[in-house]
Amino acid sequence: MITNINIKNYKSVVNVNLPLGLFNLLIGANGCGKSNILEGIAIGAAASSDKLEYEYFANRGIRIVAPRLMLPAFEEMESDAITVNIKNAKDVVFDIRYNKDAKPARWEAEQVCYKDANPDISQFLIYSLEESTLRKADDSNRTYPLGLHGEGLFPYLKNLAQRADGIAIFDEIKENLKILDWFDDMQVPSGQLSSEFNLKLKDSYLSETLNTFDQRSTNEGFLYLLFYLTLIISDETPQFFAIENIDTAFNPKLCREVTRRLIDLAKKHNKQIIATTHNAAVLDGMNLYDDDIRLHVVRRTIDGYTKTNRVVLKGEMSMPLSEAWQKGFIGGLPDNF
Repeated sequence: MITNINIKNYKSVVNVNLPLGLFNLLIGANGCGKSNILEGIAIGAAASSDKLEYEYFANRGIRIVAPRLMLPAFEEMESDAITVNIKNAKDVVFDIRYNKDAKPARWEAEQVCYKDANPDISQFLIYSLEESTLRKADDSNRTYPLGLHGEGLFPYLKNLAQRADGIAIFDEIKENLKILDWFDDMQVPSGQLSSEFNLKLKDSYLSETLNTFDQRSTNEGFLYLLFYLTLIISDETPQFFAIENIDTAFNPKLCREVTRRLIDLAKKHNKQIIATTHNAAVLDGMNLYDDDIRLHVVRRTIDGYTKTNRVVLKGEMSMPLSEAWQKGFIGGLPDNF
């Protein structure tokens, strides 16, 4: 497991140290730098694979901008290098420099410090789901088995349901979908063509003659939950990844229970997750007395630099974490109005 990441000189991140647990949640105002932190980690992952061309950046979930816009633009600060330090039991530092004199100009990685084996971060991806993409039932996916925006979900589920070694994974996904009160069953219909990727879903509230439908008719919350469960339960997905806006499409009470469920599954399947949210209900699904579960508040300093601090509970909380956040007791809220 990755225990600590330090990022220097990436966009608004001048110097951020992030001590990690198994499940990590970043909260903060819009524009405070949460996504910049995730992208900084992804840059380090790209450097660990020596794949720093823009096409590989996009495939990891990094927003593509001109090289000079990937470096800090604060006054009296000049740098041509991004530094990412990744630690577990080992220690690796990547110095990622933009070589404007190369033909063509390009980013280049220099491994500055190396002890023992490289921590396995090379597969790190940033998942940011889009409903329109998630609903597409085709196999046009550039990142196997699941794409950054939801691509590939239905072909992969079909594949799991047809494999002897995939049935247990498929069944565990179904079992966890029962967090939704209407969900009764999910099957892959027999007789589909190789180019067809449909699911047969069963709604417990509907009559026996009309209670099945495919994924095109279901609600977006189901699709998001289905993707997250598949991502965490499968042994073919990355061990270390990020999820942007993990609360999207969920009712506040469901946010809390989904968070609890995903944390339990991450522990069971040895997945390390960094997530972001703007929904306070997500915090109520976290037990911060468990050191594997960590809450980080992201903010901008008076100079505009992105900074983080970990929320550590001492003693018994007198209110839910969601209330503490909304009342401003742990930071991470806009302070200009």
